[in-house]
Parts: sequence; C-alpha cells; structure tokens
Amino acid sequence: MNNKMIEEKVHKNHFDELDILKGILILTVVLEHSFAVKYVDLSTVAWCTTTVAIIKSFNMQLFFMISGFLFANSKTTNIGKALISKVDRLLVPMLFLSIINIALFWVAPSAINGDERRGLMETIMNVLLYGKSFWFIYTLFVIFVFVILLKKYLNKTITIMIILALIVLYESGFVQSEMFQIKNVSYFSVYFLLGYLAYGRYDDIKKILKSPWFLVPSLIIYILLFLFAYDNSIVYRWILPPLLDSIMIGFVLVLVEFLNNYKYPVLKYLGKNSLQFFMFNGYALVVSRILYAKVLNIHQPFLLFLLVYLSCLLIIWLLVEITKRIPVISYLCGFGRKKSGLDLQKVEKTQ
Repeated sequence: MNNKMIEEKVHKNHFDELDILKGILILTVVLEHSFAVKYVDLSTVAWCTTTVAIIKSFNMQLFFMISGFLFANSKTTNIGKALISKVDRLLVPMLFLSIINIALFWVAPSAINGDERRGLMETIMNVLLYGKSFWFIYTLFVIFVFVILLKKYLNKTITIMIILALIVLYESGFVQSEMFQIKNVSYFSVYFLLGYLAYGRYDDIKKILKSPWFLVPSLIIYILLFLFAYDNSIVYRWILPPLLDSIMIGFVLVLVEFLNNYKYPVLKYLGKNSLQFFMFNGYALVVSRILYAKVLNIHQPFLLFLLVYLSCLLIIWLLVEITKRIPVISYLCGFGRKKSGLDLQKVEKTQ
C-alpha cells in the first residue's frame, strides 16, 4: 500500500476517540509521577511499584503510537511547513521551559528529582544534547524530523523493514547512546511507525479490537505475562506494551460506542491539552510534594499519593488555563501559532 492509498483509506480529519484515549493516558502519566514524592520513599510499598510498572508497560508507547497515527492522517505535504509546525509545538516549548528549569535547578536544586546544581554550560548541554527534563518532547521531535523527511518513501514494506531493523539494532545494543535521545528514539520509533501503519487499516483494526473475543483473552494473557514474565526484557519491551495498548484502544472504542450520547468533555479536554499537562506536571509535582510531604509531614502512602495526584491535576489545569490566555506565553508553551493568536497569515487576511 503506497502513501496515497494510506491517505485515502480513512476520510476523517479528527478522531474523537483518540482525544479520549489521550485524556486517559495523560491521567496515567500524572498518576505515575505522583509516586515520585522524593521526600518519602514509596518504592518500598508493593502496590505503588506495581501500579507504576503497569503504567510504564503501555502509556508512553501508546502516546507515540497515536502520534504516528495522527502524522499519517496529516494532510500537510510541504516538508518545510511540517517541520515548522513541530518546531512551534515541540521545540519552542521545550527550550522555553528548559530555561525555566535551569533557573529552578540553580535556585532550588534540592527540590528537583535526580539533579543538582551544575556548571551553566553543562546544564545547557544537558538540555540541547540529551533533552533533560523533557525527554518525551525531545524524543518525539527527533522522530518527527526523521519521519517528515522520509515520509514520501514510507510505503508499507519499507516501514515494516525499518521497524524490524530498529528492534534488531536496539536488542543488539547498537543504539544505547543517551545523546540526542538515540536510545529512546530507536525504541519509541517502533511504536510511532506501528501507529503510522495502523492508519491505513483503521476501520478493520477497530472491528478486531472492539471484539470481546479479542479483549477478554488479551487481558488474561497480559495479566499472566505481567505476573510471570515481567522480568523478561523482551516481554517487557515488545510484547506487553502493544498488547495492553491494543486492549486500551479496544476498551475506549467500546466505551465510546456504548455511551454514544455522552460527549466526554473532561477526557477530550485532557487529550487536546495532553502535551501541556505533560510539560507542567513537573512544576505541579514539586509544589504538591513539598506541601504534603515536608510542610504537612504526611507520610501515609495512599493518602500522600492521592493528595499529590489531585493537587497536580488542579495545578496543571490552572497553568493550562492561564497560559493559553496570554498569546506569547501560549505560543511558548506549545499551543501553536493559531491557538495563540500569532497566525500572521490569518491576521493579514482579516485586515
């Protein structure tokens, strides 16, 4: 199937179910991070570590898969415009918030997980070469650059060959460098390209994923693999993620169909602003864990986790609503030119 056939296969510009799915996923991201309290070691609590392990076995992989799917759905064929779009939505906010992070590392390094005050140049290099603090955005941007440049060559056969080559390279240890997030780029590119491939067969895939004959056995297999083969790296990297990703997609499709009169406003809102929720999560986490773990001295695991989680969601929501209303700040935080009121072409047309 060539690119033209893939683009014509699905006649749809927006997928509500993917907004809902991204909304659920960003809730799991904030949930996972809420266990990183820093001042209280929750890694010794069994249910905490199990919850984190389950979330890590699917959530970021599915985010990259959705990104690949939506990239295939993009009608932009101009390479320059496509690259500028990713610079606006990913690179600009990453650099802007990284500057804020550098300042925070220098002012209050003890409040930040896994970092300490370093030389200014070393800190800058960590951002530019290693994507510190925002590894997800850095990795996604690098993947987009390569795929945008290669898109016209990505037919079904070549895409499958690239996926297999990436798996072999990763498992052979040839792509383990942290520079330019090469390790993460090689791993998550597999899921990005799987999403890209899925676009052309979306209607057929939906029928399979919604079927109870798929969902129930797959869930049982996932539970068994998680219980008895979780320590196996091959299982953890290449079997558990796509299995649970498929279950998650199927579950959302069934839910949307079952409650077809409900508009899912909260989940859609979270999905549409998932990038900002990811970016602002760290700031909300710092404030929440200082308040509850240090100031209020709450150490009971469930109560501490729950308070941090709910507070993070509230703080992030406030940050999203505030930043999206200030044009320049909105653009710097990844809302893009149009949503930020900085679309110059649109302004010129209205004058």
